[in-house]
Parts: sequence; structure tokens; C-alpha cells
Amino acid sequence: MVAEKTLYKMLTVIIIIALTLILGYLIYINVGNMIINNNQQPELSIEAQIIINPSTGQTYLEYSLENNGHVEVEITNILVANSSFVQNIILNPGDVYQNVIMLQNVSIQPGVPVIVSFQGIIVPTDKQFSSQVTVIPET
Repeated sequence: MVAEKTLYKMLTVIIIIALTLILGYLIYINVGNMIINNNQQPELSIEAQIIINPSTGQTYLEYSLENNGHVEVEITNILVANSSFVQNIILNPGDVYQNVIMLQNVSIQPGVPVIVSFQGIIVPTDKQFSSQVTVIPET
């Protein structure tokens, strides 16, 4: 009888230790994945300005992108007022890119806010991302 109680106590302790180890391992794996995924997020600093030439009516998007993250990103598309402008901009960590593009077939009014969306992929993982800024067009 005493031997059975001792055996049950030992089995209970072994099961508790096993469950603790399994739980600890699962927490370790999940925290590790969160840390890895956080390092693989794009951190873009975006400055954008829309300029409308009052004499010609031509509209331009002037923008600057800075990759402040730890992963390479590729900008594949810029959306302005529901119009898409295909780009192929690769930004390594620390890179800065500036450009001006003419916005054709886009109806934009001075003073009316416009959402400019920069879409692309995170190169190491091929995950898509999008970063947006609101711009008030100027003449």
C-alpha cells in the first residue's frame, strides 16, 4: 500500500515536470517567432507632396522613402486617387530613395486630401505590405 502511494506520487511529479517542460518549450518557440517576425517588418519613413501646375494642369507626386527597418523591401506599386503607378524600387536597410512622377489621368483638386499608398513586398519573406500617407495637393 505504501509502495503504491509512493509510486503514484512519483508519477504525479514526473507528469507535472513533463507538462512544465512542454509548456516552457511552446512559450520559447512562440516568443522566438514573435521576435523574428518583428525584425522582418518594414519600417518606411515616407514624405510625399502633390504639386499641381496651375498653368498646365499637370499633376506631380514628389516623394522620398527611407528604409529604417532591418529588411530589404521592394516597392512595386504606388496608388494615388485610385490610379496605380507601377514601380520597381528596391530599398535595403538604411537606403533613401527620392523621385518625382507625373500623375496622368488622375483627378486631384488643390486643398483636397489624397491618400497615397506605397505597396510592395518584404524581400526575405515575400510578404506583401502597404504604407499610406495623406497628402494635401498644392499649386
